[in-house]
Amino acid sequence: MATEQTTPEASEAFWLFGYGSLIWKPPPHFGTSLPNPNPLPATSSNALPDQRLTGYITNYVRRFWQESHDHRGTPSHPGRVVTLLTHAHWSTLADVHGAPEKVWGAAYHIPASRAAEVRDYLDIREINGRARRRRVSSADSGV
Repeated sequence: MATEQTTPEASEAFWLFGYGSLIWKPPPHFGTSLPNPNPLPATSSNALPDQRLTGYITNYVRRFWQESHDHRGTPSHPGRVVTLLTHAHWSTLADVHGAPEKVWGAAYHIPASRAAEVRDYLDIREINGRARRRRVSSADSGV
């Protein structure tokens, strides 16, 4: 996937970018202190501790190319789940479908008090496909 391999400290607050199932099945505790967990429009500067923002990342391509036998399918008939490829890697493949400039998704603010718990949860939920990366995403405050 990406060449940068940095891991945030377990106790740091962080933003989690969801580009697949995290969009409709948020991380634990999301929205527990808000009456409406998605009060848009919002920006990263006025986001609450359990805020969800619509946003995007660039230089990646989203595809249903990753085989999964633990959450979808079986070892003999794996299902497909969403994965991200770097745009540079994708451009070397024989994919007949174009790739948009942006991968849209949802960014969730994870407070420091929940950071270790959410990371542990994601290590199980995303066992065959999760890689921790520090990246900059852009919030869409016009929605």
